[in-house]
Amino acid sequence: MRKSLSIFMVCFLVIGIIGTTNLFTCAALSSSSGLGLIDGAEYYIYNVYENTNQYIFDRFFISAPTQTNGQVNVNLTIEYGSYQWGSQYYKWKVHKQNDGTFLLESVNQKFLRIDEGNVVLHYNLGMDDQVFRIDRVDDENKEGTYTIKNGDKYLSVSYYGFELLDEPNDMSYWTFMKASKGEAYCSGYDYYTENFDTSGIVTDVAMELASWGYNCYWQTEPVSATRTLDYMINSDISILTGLGQAGAIITNPYGGTNSMLMAEYELTQGSMQEYVNSLSDNALAKSRCIIYLSSYSGSDAMGNDGESYNLVNATYEKGAHYVLGFTSVVSQTLANEWLEEFWEHVVINDNNLGQAVRAACISTGLYDGSPSNPDFSEYIHYRGDGTQYLSF
Repeated sequence: MRKSLSIFMVCFLVIGIIGTTNLFTCAALSSSSGLGLIDGAEYYIYNVYENTNQYIFDRFFISAPTQTNGQVNVNLTIEYGSYQWGSQYYKWKVHKQNDGTFLLESVNQKFLRIDEGNVVLHYNLGMDDQVFRIDRVDDENKEGTYTIKNGDKYLSVSYYGFELLDEPNDMSYWTFMKASKGEAYCSGYDYYTENFDTSGIVTDVAMELASWGYNCYWQTEPVSATRTLDYMINSDISILTGLGQAGAIITNPYGGTNSMLMAEYELTQGSMQEYVNSLSDNALAKSRCIIYLSSYSGSDAMGNDGESYNLVNATYEKGAHYVLGFTSVVSQTLANEWLEEFWEHVVINDNNLGQAVRAACISTGLYDGSPSNPDFSEYIHYRGDGTQYLSF
């Protein structure tokens, strides 16, 4: 059953259990130039500085001036309240150059420029001081954010304005959050054999997303892995529910070929499936959020070559901005309650991803709120930038 609504894009997978394996151990990754950014797309660019703790932030937006050419402003806003997202002067279009660097264009059709140590706007002059290397960060505490570098200087910020630094500090990491709403994909089914039914909550979430003005497609029956992957590639948000196992999700529990979406070809179990690792490097750059709410979807799986593969990691490394999976059993009750709590905090409380995940884990008993377990690593494995919002 295929239904269509106007809605917001995110990727979620709510899945049951078909096996276990060892937990993922985070390893350092090299930063990737432009990974997750789409040439020609508009983004809100803001700096997130941890003020009180990892869930309370001061937020510095790069705001274009209204005049033709001139000094670029840094607007300091506090996370509470969302009025600032409506300003067109916070939107920047990225233009990728042949060498992998970027131009940053404001709503005034002027471009960011470093002029003798000052951050200004100007017409595109084709000069080196207007091109920026934008790298996605692999640091564990800033993962999924970006550094912006012109020449040998990093663009940073303080409470007094811009700074240009030889080395990045805590205020040199920037979020690129899409400034337009696209598509969303939600998928669920009732698999009575395993007593696992998430079709109801998937429909409810789809209706919520539709009310935000996004174009949403949702399924309440099993679907092929190929169609699932196609929807994910074209979505800001995808919600998939059903059965799962380490390294894979099951899109059709009744089996057959093309019924599993897997991290890597080496996990093949004897029939043709779809593999995230086969995608091009930036194939999932549209995805603001992909959540695999499924048993062991965040756990490692051993491949036929003796190597470990992880669905969350494979998805994130194809350009998705935030990906989450579970490292333990997910029952029907937990899947429904966790997703319901997550969306309540995203929609009603206007939380960012990190806040909403934390609140859902507390509400469902996965987390007691203790600072000693801030990453919920006993139950969840996630990658990416949790400071982004899904409601804008």
